Amino acid sequence: MMQSKIKAWLRAWLPYVAVMVLLFWGVNAWRARDVPNLAPDWQASTVNGDATSLTQIRALYPNQTIALIFWAEWCPICRTEEGSISNLTQDKTLAFIPIATQSGNAQNVRRIFKERGLNWNAVVDESGEIFRSYQLVGVPAFIVINPDGTVRNVQTGYTSEAGMRLRMR
Repeated sequence: MMQSKIKAWLRAWLPYVAVMVLLFWGVNAWRARDVPNLAPDWQASTVNGDATSLTQIRALYPNQTIALIFWAEWCPICRTEEGSISNLTQDKTLAFIPIATQSGNAQNVRRIFKERGLNWNAVVDESGEIFRSYQLVGVPAFIVINPDGTVRNVQTGYTSEAGMRLRMR
């Protein structure tokens, strides 16, 4: 009896779930449509004041996938990802680079991190120049870059920690 109820429920709701999945996939594909195939290089400073670039990060992680997460202090969805980002930045086996975009200068970002208890050495993209170089249309945005520098995956909007980890593999 219970099994037939489950089957009936699945038959009734599966089409709606499928439409929602396709809708979310389509919206993400549309938002990521202009992201270049080859990851643009950039130079910036981190919250800790260190100069860095995508070329330097790729040299630190040879033959490894690199993930960039564009985050903004004013973004409520980004705020929901902060715990996941913290966990991923602490995993030293991953090349996971948070980029604080359009969130002020390094001093402002450091203050925000201190207030929120975040211990990230994020790249500071004060003007949004790095963000625009990837032709993104919203934050948060998660980009996976292959070892050869090609962009493998782009996810806009909320991404769970598990989703980020799976995309990096």
